[in-house]
Amino acid sequence: MATIPRHEIRRHLLSAAATLAVGALVILFLKPARTQQQTTRDADVEAAAPVQITGHGELAVVQDTPLAKKLTIVSVSAANLSTPILASTGAVVARLAVGAGITHGFDSGTTQPAGEAASRAPAWDFGSPDLFNTYTAWIQSGDDLKFDADEVTKIRGLDQAKVDDLQKTADRLRELVKAGSDAPKDLQAAESDLLQARLQLEKDVYEAQKALKDGEKTRDNLTRQLIDADADPDLLSHGREGTVIMAADVPESRMMLIGEGAGCTARFYGLPGVTLAGKVGKVGTVLSKDRRTLRVLFVIDDPQGRLRSNMFAEVGLGTDSRQALTVPIDCLLHDGEADYVLVATAPNAFRAAEVEVGDPVSGTDVEVLKGLKAGEWIISSGTILLKPFVVQSLEEVP
Repeated sequence: MATIPRHEIRRHLLSAAATLAVGALVILFLKPARTQQQTTRDADVEAAAPVQITGHGELAVVQDTPLAKKLTIVSVSAANLSTPILASTGAVVARLAVGAGITHGFDSGTTQPAGEAASRAPAWDFGSPDLFNTYTAWIQSGDDLKFDADEVTKIRGLDQAKVDDLQKTADRLRELVKAGSDAPKDLQAAESDLLQARLQLEKDVYEAQKALKDGEKTRDNLTRQLIDADADPDLLSHGREGTVIMAADVPESRMMLIGEGAGCTARFYGLPGVTLAGKVGKVGTVLSKDRRTLRVLFVIDDPQGRLRSNMFAEVGLGTDSRQALTVPIDCLLHDGEADYVLVATAPNAFRAAEVEVGDPVSGTDVEVLKGLKAGEWIISSGTILLKPFVVQSLEEVP
């Protein structure tokens, strides 16, 4: 086997090193050119983007791009609506059937005509025996309060008459003692009887007033129990025949939309195709800690007596006729817990406006409760194509 000379090995090694050095120089020379070319390409891409973010919640859509041609812009207009602002599920708490009893102007604290029963309450039908017992006890407490109040007046009058009579006797004896025609011991006895009568008056009045206050506490407790059971005493006291009381929960975010006396409708699951009208009777004062809802009571008219206690229904709230703004449902963008509409601020420029909306008023539109004005122009269709840009723009620092 032939041996390679040393000078040949050295020549090959030098040749390889030279080749590597030339290659490294070529790479270093070409790298700046590629970086500059890539930067130019990125700038061209950015310039050709169909949407540009111009500020916090602000976008600019490049005209005549395929994306711009898919957007439809319409004007916001007002319309007369009587559809519910929001809907909730409710249940019948109590009903007063036609012919069930006294139904107008009842108040357990009023004076009853002579010879009539003390308790002449409407015969409400409750879905719970406990609630019925509480209601009857509340009615009785009203009669007890009237009795106790009368007792205070009578006791004060009788005892005061006795005191006045003894006072006259003591005054007469005092004049006789001065004249010397009567003994002082008779005057002392009369003054002692007078003092004892005054003490008895104070004692009797105190005990009668204490009984009255205890009765007021009892009634207050029963009133609170009725309210907690969704049977408001005011609604029960002034119900008419055919009245139905319902209860439903309204979300905390929507509670400001509901006020007492507002119109409502109820569609019961057990009565398909039947819609009954009513009013908001009472709005609760305490929010549920866990569910963050507010209890609302409704008074529904049921003249035909078709409803029963504990029946469920879909209650539509806010059915009074009103001027309202409506927009297509497709124009809404939901991000986090907020809804947005893209409002035109200039040609091809838009601002993401946060809006508060109610329930759908049709299969395609929704009522806007806050955040828009009539006459503004918005993107009505194709909005979903801009959502990534809207979300990114909302992250921009204002």
